[in-house]
Amino acid sequence: MKTVFTLFICLYSIVTSGQKVAQADSFWFAEIADKVNAAVNGDPRWADSLASIYFLKAKELNNDEYMGKGACLVHMSIALFDPGKAKMWYDTANLYLQRSKNYLWNGYLNMNQGNILTNKYSFESGINHLFKGIQYFELAKDSVQITYAYSSISRAFHDFGNYEKGKEYALKGLRIADRIIDAPYLKYYLLLVLGINYDDNKEYDQAIATHLKALKFATDNNSFLFSIYNNLGNTYKKKGDLHTANSYFQKGFALSKQLKDDYKFATIYGNLGDLAMKQENYQSAQKYLDSCLYYSEQSGSPEKLKDAYEYSSDLYEKTGDYKKSLHYLKEFLHLKDSLENIAKAGMIYDAQERYEAANKEKENHNLQVINRLRTIEKEKAVSEKKNVLISSVALIVVLGLLAYLWYRNKLGKIKRSENRALFIGEQNERIRIARDLHDSVGQMLSLVKMKVSAQEQSMENDAIQDLVDEAIFEVRNVSHNLIPEDLNFGLIPALETLAEKINGSGSTKMSVHVDESIRQLQFEQQNELSIYRIIQEVVNNTIRHSEAGSIELSLAQQTQKILLSIRDNGKGMDAGSIENAKGIGWKNIRARVNLLEGEMKVQSEKSAGTQIEIILPKNG
Repeated sequence: MKTVFTLFICLYSIVTSGQKVAQADSFWFAEIADKVNAAVNGDPRWADSLASIYFLKAKELNNDEYMGKGACLVHMSIALFDPGKAKMWYDTANLYLQRSKNYLWNGYLNMNQGNILTNKYSFESGINHLFKGIQYFELAKDSVQITYAYSSISRAFHDFGNYEKGKEYALKGLRIADRIIDAPYLKYYLLLVLGINYDDNKEYDQAIATHLKALKFATDNNSFLFSIYNNLGNTYKKKGDLHTANSYFQKGFALSKQLKDDYKFATIYGNLGDLAMKQENYQSAQKYLDSCLYYSEQSGSPEKLKDAYEYSSDLYEKTGDYKKSLHYLKEFLHLKDSLENIAKAGMIYDAQERYEAANKEKENHNLQVINRLRTIEKEKAVSEKKNVLISSVALIVVLGLLAYLWYRNKLGKIKRSENRALFIGEQNERIRIARDLHDSVGQMLSLVKMKVSAQEQSMENDAIQDLVDEAIFEVRNVSHNLIPEDLNFGLIPALETLAEKINGSGSTKMSVHVDESIRQLQFEQQNELSIYRIIQEVVNNTIRHSEAGSIELSLAQQTQKILLSIRDNGKGMDAGSIENAKGIGWKNIRARVNLLEGEMKVQSEKSAGTQIEIILPKNG
């Protein structure tokens, strides 16, 4: 499990150099920035409101430097509760800070953006921003912020799983921090991230020694103390010293009650639950892990939720509840896959190498950056005119394309509607003709037969009676082809009768499984006929071509859909060949499914049978 390392959000020093503002305004901006910094970790929404006021005031004064700082403060605050909007504020801050050539605040901006991205596992972009932040801090000659940036890079490599690189950058930061007087928090961050790299690299003694060093820099900060106690407990737990681990976890637990932070609650309850499992105290483990699951969800942290799922799966496996164990294991694996899809290793190292190469040519690089910043306004003026023209042309093209797509889509809907209306009319006409043949012509022929039968028997009358019988037979055949008589009793009885006929006529056996909810549905008659014909055609094709011994037909209801499934154990076929089939049968099936606004899926392999699924709207 991951040890605790809190996302570091920069606290800004108030710099008033650059564009001139009134002294009163300068003091006001400094006071608001201090309030944002004080609120950001406890109440980020209040910090965002204050930062927005800062930005609007700077905009009223039309001061690029303060607009850049204000946007930077909004970016820092909003990232904690709405990361999706952070990129927009990054772009705004970057524009104004480049205009005012404020390297220090551009460093703050890029370091925070790097932390946001690497915490979302976007390592390629995130680590680029962290290196860019160092470059701006070097231009501003700010060693403190360079050191903070090294701690963030160390943490990013730790999360990526490269603990050697994580240790390397933490030690680089510590070497700079040793030259800085009165920087306890700076050394705390670096020692903390160095310790978690040692821990996950299984260098447990080094991890413990490093966390104990960090402890003396965190004595007046309960949040810092919580992280160290939790991490020490975690390392001792991995070493197998459960008694010492519990003593540190209990210290962390006591602090978490004071801090009242959902993320910290999720962390400590998870570790206490895991510890109780190792001590085979499953009842206590259950209580701790129930709390861990609750606070993990409350915190909104996918990392904490992943840990909670893994611990819960382990607990239920140990207590013999394998169904719940499997459930939490599936949740864990699903979340783990989404978090750890980090196939960007090569690009991360490219970013690192670019930075290392830039350091070797530091003087030339710094000159290039400075020159680039000096010419950015000229380039922007030229590019804006070009962009306006390109954007106008692109807008016209996009609008034209959208209009064409809308028109084509509308025509398609009209055509589909016309085809369906024609189909429904054709089905209704077939039903009407079938009824007329059965009720009118059929009855008339039966009456003629009765009249002829009443006549004296003669060869001529016998011949007439034979002709009448043949006519009655043909009328019934035509009527049945138009609409099967079995459909008079409903779709489901007709399908069951179809199965009975197949079972009594050959070696192929057919079974029908119908959900009770389907039996309660009332289908429109023309739709009953279409569904019956689709199933009849599929079954006939199966009997003729698949050499199947059994056919299974099932009808089920899924929300607002009806699922027809026809499965056989025949010789199978190439599923793709159905799309290119030239036979009338498959064309009729596809046409009927489309006219019912349904979908058809075919799964088949040679010698492995075939399954055809047809999904129709609930109204049939």
